[in-house]
Amino acid sequence: MQPRRYAAIAVGMSGLVSLGGCSGGGGIAALDRAPTADDQLPGCVVTQDLDVDSVRLVVEQEGINYFISERKEGVGFCLTLTKDQDERAWISACGGPVGEAITAQSRGIPGVVKLVVDGYSTDYLEENGWTKIHDNLLTR
Repeated sequence: MQPRRYAAIAVGMSGLVSLGGCSGGGGIAALDRAPTADDQLPGCVVTQDLDVDSVRLVVEQEGINYFISERKEGVGFCLTLTKDQDERAWISACGGPVGEAITAQSRGIPGVVKLVVDGYSTDYLEENGWTKIHDNLLTR
């Protein structure tokens, strides 16, 4: 029997606000801190698009671990979610350096998550049912 791995079902990229000149950790301050042991992704996560040296755990909530990283190639960011109780349940999505960088949803991990860059106004999103769980992350 093969292990069941959950991958992204829907990944959308929005460009509501373009932040010209932002690249790498310049758009997300959480990426500027030194890595710790907590920043390690589970071994089952496919990291081909991620700059694994830039991965940072930014929030743990209700058994879900929220990691942010830079893209391995090009400019932009990645969002990776893992589940404490099932290390095979994960999702990873990458997008460009825009205001709303990534929106991701998965069957294995409940809810929809939106990654935004530093300084992005989330008032409209929060008024429309999104909950901020970190300066750069909202869920619904």
